[in-house]
Amino acid sequence: MCHGFLLGVWFCNSKSNILNRFVHNKFEHDMKATVGVEFYSTKVTIENGTQVGLRLWDTAGQERYRAITKSYYRGSVGAIIVYDITNRVSFSHVEMWLEEVKQNTDSNCQIILVGNKSDLSDERQVFAREGKIFARDKNVLLLEVSALDSSGIETLFQRISQMVYEKDW
Repeated sequence: MCHGFLLGVWFCNSKSNILNRFVHNKFEHDMKATVGVEFYSTKVTIENGTQVGLRLWDTAGQERYRAITKSYYRGSVGAIIVYDITNRVSFSHVEMWLEEVKQNTDSNCQIILVGNKSDLSDERQVFAREGKIFARDKNVLLLEVSALDSSGIETLFQRISQMVYEKDW
């Protein structure tokens, strides 16, 4: 049996490569910024062997597209909010994105906070402890991944899918 979910992915210039790595197993060093919204569909198998169909979208993070992207929040059962561990400014915007997701989705929407570029730990500006404290205080799960070397990418989508599935959507 296959279940379908609608997941949104928000924020940071590295989020598109996370999706590209997960859906197509590719990484593009010169990936262009998302304009509006890009859609992806794929499947993932969760812990009990159930195959879950995912409808994913990648929303533009730029302010000028916010009015367009807000309409895509409705119906989301899961959200992935991404920041770049090598960019403190990206982390400073996470709270705003988290509030926007919470205001525009159902209260049962499952959220994972993702620190991308874990392969660049020597260039880290946002330490894992900071992310963990923030995630704990906001009651969300935190994972660190690397779209470049693909570490944590499969786990990320399996975890969000498992979380959503367990909420009996």
